Amino acid sequence: MRISILRSWLNGWIDKISMRDFLIRGVAGRAKLRFALCRSTNAVFQAVVYHDADPVAAELIGDAVTGAALSSVLLGEGEKLSIRWEYPGAAGITLADVNFAGDIRCCPGNPHLLGEVKSRADLFGAGDGNIAVTRSSDGRILNSGQSAAPLADLSLDLAFFYSVSDQVESGIKSIVELSPDPVKPVKTAGGLLIQALPDCDLEEFEEVRRRLESAEPEEELPPDVLGVDVWVREVLEALLKADFGDSEISYSYGADIGLRCSCSEEKMASALKLLSPEELEAAWSGRDELTLQCQFCGRRYTLRRR
Repeated sequence: MRISILRSWLNGWIDKISMRDFLIRGVAGRAKLRFALCRSTNAVFQAVVYHDADPVAAELIGDAVTGAALSSVLLGEGEKLSIRWEYPGAAGITLADVNFAGDIRCCPGNPHLLGEVKSRADLFGAGDGNIAVTRSSDGRILNSGQSAAPLADLSLDLAFFYSVSDQVESGIKSIVELSPDPVKPVKTAGGLLIQALPDCDLEEFEEVRRRLESAEPEEELPPDVLGVDVWVREVLEALLKADFGDSEISYSYGADIGLRCSCSEEKMASALKLLSPEELEAAWSGRDELTLQCQFCGRRYTLRRR
């Protein structure tokens, strides 16, 4: 049976297993690659609603949130990954971060793009964008890197970064399907990350990556719930064009992914310390209180001058 790699799953049948977002991480032994699969519908929905994003910006938010969720499998305990995409078009800058626990934040540069964009060229602009990724722990930078973002797609450019900067051949496919219902603007969202392991045949991996990136629906899966184990096997066998024995695919559930902000009054006060004395004095000018708002979740903090 020919099946869609991701879309038929995202179009509803996996919701019968669980309405919660989730992350699965694993290894396909014979193919010598590791993978992560996620359902990110709720996290994307929350981000879209909070930022009051129009459909164009919602697609960018969905890609950023899903890419961050998948990237959490690359982190060690206590680590955090911060991702910054920047394009010369109307999309501008999109920020996302995720930690080992699966806490995701996202901030679009402009949540109202519909009136500015008539084509993909308008959205991403002419020429390459840029992507920068920083890994940190307890506020200490462990490593950082950046690369061009030449593919005009947040998911593809994140995979490009991992391939070029981290030198780990990678592929990412995220799917965000929106709804015209203003109460529930996100129908479904999720994605798949693959990365080559040592001794992986890179020519075969490139074929798999192309298949992943061009995945389109071909045939709906049966409406009955097959179970997660069967689903994981179906997705990977369709992607890799191979049948796997029971011991050739291993997986486990990853972090409990969700849109959760880590802002606090203490962090806001620390951010003020980054200002120069002149900037700080101007901010406090004539005030005994200063209200700061988190760009990720909108929470407001009132700081008092000491």
